[in-house]
Amino acid sequence: MNKISVIVPIYNVEQYLPKCIDSILNQTYRNLEIILVDDGSPDRCPEICDEYALKDDRIRVIHRTNGGLSAARNSGLDIATGDYVAFLDSDDWVDDNIYETLLSLSVEYDADIVECGYKYIKNEGTLVVSRENTGKIQEYNSISALEALYFGDQIWGGLSIVVWNKLYKHSLISELRFLENTANEDIPYTPRALYLSNKIIKINSNLYNFNIRANSLSRSKFNLKNLSTINARKSIADFFNEKAQCDKCVQKYADYTMGMYYDAYYNCFCMCYAERKDKVYLAEAKRLAKTANEMYDQNLFAKSFKKRLFRFSPALYYYFRVVLKKYQHIRWLMRVKKRQIKEKFSKK
Repeated sequence: MNKISVIVPIYNVEQYLPKCIDSILNQTYRNLEIILVDDGSPDRCPEICDEYALKDDRIRVIHRTNGGLSAARNSGLDIATGDYVAFLDSDDWVDDNIYETLLSLSVEYDADIVECGYKYIKNEGTLVVSRENTGKIQEYNSISALEALYFGDQIWGGLSIVVWNKLYKHSLISELRFLENTANEDIPYTPRALYLSNKIIKINSNLYNFNIRANSLSRSKFNLKNLSTINARKSIADFFNEKAQCDKCVQKYADYTMGMYYDAYYNCFCMCYAERKDKVYLAEAKRLAKTANEMYDQNLFAKSFKKRLFRFSPALYYYFRVVLKKYQHIRWLMRVKKRQIKEKFSKK
């Protein structure tokens, strides 16, 4: 019977942690190895982990000094003994049939990775939006999976960059580790895993619950530490540029990720420029603009309107981006509303 290692990195989430762990313990699939990685949490999380370990012998606890999300996940991978591996963020929770569903699909299709949909939940109870929830099954090889990841619809279709809504064969990722000391650690990890895969399955069933909270890592206010996202973008751009030397099928992804790497510079510029009253942020914005423009002049990627505008005037691009984001948010809200109305009438 296949064993699934569920790795949960934990830091400063004592309010949410019991619900997260309970959702794993309540799984219909019982052969689990639950690895709780206390990443030097300053609250009661270490004690909560130890208390749960005494209640269920499937739980293994790692107490480590704080090293960040990637380092915590890597610590879990280092000791995982399951045939499959899943990741779960400690402020989220999963439906009680998620691992049984994903494992059965992996076995049926002999898939290296299986992905499900997810729901955005606010304040642990209010549904904000969910992905398509039809139960439809889609099959990909490594190249078509990258196509779906980079050029598919990230909300209503395609594949997602995150790792926590997927089940991996352990043999696939046994040597693959997360890039440490960087933000957006899933950006360099997921494309590598997809590239290594022979078959990927996606089921459009929303079995993962993403908890939206103001002070989570993914929702916290920008600070200079977030500039490490540039390293994540560079890592995956370098990866595909290397692979493109011998695999022409990935040339378009090499071009695309190089563009993403450049985008990271002007995205971070805009975040620093928004805080330009602070001299430190203003100086960093100027440095980012200079580096980005040097990359632009090297002709490393296709030149879009946004890239040309940024090259002409970083400040003008900033104000264009502010207006564009507001417009895109309105379109997104209209799209969600339209979909909700459609689902409401389809049930009648």
